[in-house]
Amino acid sequence: MRKEAINTFGEGLIMDLHPLTTPSNVLTNCLNGTIITYNGNEFVLQNDMGNGEVHTAYLDKGYVPVGMKEHGGIIYVAAHNPVTGKSQIGSFPSPQQLYEGEDLNVTPIRFDFSKFITMKGSVPYIELEYYKERLFQTENTGEVKIFHPGDRFVITSTTIDTAIKEAINKGVVKLRLGVINSSGNIDYIDEKNLKIYKNGLWIYENTDTPMLDVIKSKELVQVFSAKSSGALILVIELKTFDTFNLIRKYSCNDESKVISVEFSGETTGVYEGTSKKNPAEIGILEETDYAVKSTIVKSGKTGKQTYKILPVCPYGALERMAKIGTIDFDAIRTNSEVLGEWRFYVTDTYLKIGWGYDYYNLNEDSNITKIEFTFIDINDSAEAKSAATLNGDYVYTISKEYYNGSFEEIIPFGDSTIRKSWIYIVRIDRYVGDTKKTIGYELVYTGSYFNDNFEETPDFNKLPSGSARQKVLLGTKNEINTSVRNGNITTAIKVHDSQTFVDKDVVSPLDYIKEVPSDAKPNYRYNTRKTGVYDVTIRPAADFDFDDRTYAGKPDQSVINNFFGSTPTATFGKPDNSNIAFSSSSTLTSEIGANQLFEKTENFAWDNSKKELKGRIYTSRNIIAANGPVKSTSAEIEKLMPVYSSSLDTSELNKLFTFKETDDVLYCVTGSRGHLAYNSRVLRDAHTKGDFRGPDGGAGVNEEGLRACLASMGNGTIGIFGGHDCGAASLRFNGTQYTNAAWFRKDQEIDDEDNYLIATWKDKDGNHWPINLASRKTENANVQVKSTLIRVEKMIKCFLSQMLVVKKGNKSFSFVGPNNLEFVYHTAFNTSCDVNVPINNAGRDIDVNFFLGESKESIESHMAKWVAAISGLKNFLPIFKVHMPTSAKATIEYGDNIKFDTDSNILNCYTSAYSYYTTSGGSQFTDEERGKIFIGKPASPFSANSDGSINLAVNSDGTYQINQASDSNMVSWRNEPISLGYRINDRFINMYEIEGRSGEIPAGYFNDVRIHNISTVLATWTDGKDHSGSAPDMAINIGFGPKSIFRY
Repeated sequence: MRKEAINTFGEGLIMDLHPLTTPSNVLTNCLNGTIITYNGNEFVLQNDMGNGEVHTAYLDKGYVPVGMKEHGGIIYVAAHNPVTGKSQIGSFPSPQQLYEGEDLNVTPIRFDFSKFITMKGSVPYIELEYYKERLFQTENTGEVKIFHPGDRFVITSTTIDTAIKEAINKGVVKLRLGVINSSGNIDYIDEKNLKIYKNGLWIYENTDTPMLDVIKSKELVQVFSAKSSGALILVIELKTFDTFNLIRKYSCNDESKVISVEFSGETTGVYEGTSKKNPAEIGILEETDYAVKSTIVKSGKTGKQTYKILPVCPYGALERMAKIGTIDFDAIRTNSEVLGEWRFYVTDTYLKIGWGYDYYNLNEDSNITKIEFTFIDINDSAEAKSAATLNGDYVYTISKEYYNGSFEEIIPFGDSTIRKSWIYIVRIDRYVGDTKKTIGYELVYTGSYFNDNFEETPDFNKLPSGSARQKVLLGTKNEINTSVRNGNITTAIKVHDSQTFVDKDVVSPLDYIKEVPSDAKPNYRYNTRKTGVYDVTIRPAADFDFDDRTYAGKPDQSVINNFFGSTPTATFGKPDNSNIAFSSSSTLTSEIGANQLFEKTENFAWDNSKKELKGRIYTSRNIIAANGPVKSTSAEIEKLMPVYSSSLDTSELNKLFTFKETDDVLYCVTGSRGHLAYNSRVLRDAHTKGDFRGPDGGAGVNEEGLRACLASMGNGTIGIFGGHDCGAASLRFNGTQYTNAAWFRKDQEIDDEDNYLIATWKDKDGNHWPINLASRKTENANVQVKSTLIRVEKMIKCFLSQMLVVKKGNKSFSFVGPNNLEFVYHTAFNTSCDVNVPINNAGRDIDVNFFLGESKESIESHMAKWVAAISGLKNFLPIFKVHMPTSAKATIEYGDNIKFDTDSNILNCYTSAYSYYTTSGGSQFTDEERGKIFIGKPASPFSANSDGSINLAVNSDGTYQINQASDSNMVSWRNEPISLGYRINDRFINMYEIEGRSGEIPAGYFNDVRIHNISTVLATWTDGKDHSGSAPDMAINIGFGPKSIFRY
């Protein structure tokens, strides 16, 4: 864009300093500058486009600039012609550019016409008749400028030699301007569309006019008028003769018997006439004698003489038209006739026949009046035996002054003459007066196949014939047209530690999340595979590949029809995934590399009605991630939990126990025959009396009084009932003691004083009963000491810690999913695969017959009939074969429709799976299980806590394991087996069952454990005497094996 500089000019105008030494505070001369002023107050000098002169930008003649504005680096100029009153707007740079001199930078063409000839002796020989060279080639690089319709150009030359102009005027030298089109062929520009200058050419001779003026002149520039864009090419042709006939005239000296043969020339073309009548322009030359003559004479009596005679024009001898032959003087003496030369050359428009005939009529008493060529269609072979009388398709009549010699006949192709790309049997008849004589039959092939033999072989009958004929190996071309239709895309996943893919209709982030132990260190992979199916249709096609202008007729189509066999087959090659592409660089790419893709094919089947093969191919694309970190969460769920654990919160402890322990002091209910007290303080080494005895319950000393006292202490499920006031607490139950575990005194007396503590338990109706579990107040409290019993509160906790009921509890869950920072997937790419179609007779050369027109009989068969019918007729037509390739193949591409970058659902599984995790805490229990009590399995190794509870075995998710072997066995704090003697649910029942609930345990619900199905025994206060006083009765069948007081 425009750059601006602001200067202050205070030192006037300076004209004589170099720009490099000019100060910034003076004015100098300025080219392309504009002075801007507003109201005479400002003075701004603006440089519009530098100080460089632009040679190829100009205004049309008569126009002057009236305004100029720069925008976007382009100058727009408004100009006006005051004479015509017209105006125009232009720009620089302009869409149309002029190039000349250094701007054009093209290499001039220098052509020396002496290149056309080579001197042999004093005679010039024409060596070159065609020359071409590209125009407007850039120097150094050789690149050519491409012209487009409407472009303008001038081709100039300083001077053109007079001799060249003369040759051009005569038509000997022809200059043509052409365009090389996109296919590489030359399209000639019609001279009618070119400007012709005063010299009669479209090349401008310029000696002193400046080139800039030339290219500015609309009268001198050429307009590129070709139909398509391309490079210009100059073609120079040297034209002299079109045909050359060598005439022979025979004579014999009666005295010496010497036979003389006089040769003279007859030509057509730029130089037309005979060497006798036009010796200044037409001559003949014998190769061994560099002397141009009008006639050449060969003489002899017997034997043979060979010759090679060339036509000559003022520009040189044309050796390619030389006539070569042999004079047999012995044959001449017999007054015979010989058809000694037969050849032909085929162009797009005509047939040229070179023929030689010698009629040895030495006395000249039987002069030939005409010769006729009768062209008989080869397909008329059924009438081959009548060849002498057939009228043929066309009769070409030759009338000459002399019939001895080598001649060339030009016969145009047309509806009324002969056909292109056909085969004829030519009958040659000579007439002497009205008498016709057939002097021979020859073969004519109007394809261009034999053109290369025309110069080298004067007589095509000398070409190999029969089985030695030339062999032509035709080419074939095959095309395997393929179409690939996208089918369904299915999805499968292989996640976590799975070894196989599992099909999925729809994937969910939850498919990618797995619960694991909290201490797990997984090395998982999350591999999602999309598999695409593709229906492949193949339509194999084949044809012969040859230039139909070269050969006559059409090859046998049955060879092509059976190219792939009667029932074509096809196979898939190995898929090529070399174009595999990934979303990012990752160590995981090797796990979804090209060799890990799922590939599958289904065989092709041939559909004869549609002439096509159908198969199916599969490929896959993957996205993979390693696992992310193990994360944890927790939730309130139903789970089996111990009725008691050392971590039980205060509210549940208060609901469970109606006793308290503080600093080795037990607060519980105590009693004697006088009264029952609550909240008594029980020490380990002293009687409970006086201030240690709690308040009187006021409800008596039997079970009613016990229940009132327990109610005053909170009425928890399990309480402790001890004695107070020494001997007044003596208590007896009507039970049978264990022989090896009774710590009490005789006659079922618990103790003769107050040294006892008995557990109490609510039944399902909410009534407390002493149960068959007790200890002394002074019993050992250390669970590690080997003793039969420990204090009762610790025995209670030991057994309660093994009872499991369904509760709502907090559970910790650990889980893992894909690492959203480390995943990689295939970006869209195509898999390629070759489709191979076997070819019938693969690798073999197969004979191919040709057919002309509608004939069902092959050319070979027709020729066999003609050869059999006409003596001396030679079949030198080529033998055709075709080489069958080993196989044909096409390459299909598929798979780029499988994408992950646009699949938000799958990407979400990799980026956000963790956020979709929900705990597996849905209920796993039935109502029946919720109403049961289970016995837990002790941990291994066994351990007991100081409060008497034992540690249970837990699962990986933190839930407790059940003793599956038995529901009637527990262990003691010393890991001693304890057989309850009953099933736990026969004597204990939980609150869920009592209340007849259904469904999940409600949040905060205390699933209390009560006793039921109890059997009681009578209890009495004895005071050491034999009389009785009513005491709280015992539920004797609620016991814990040998740790109980009485048998049950």
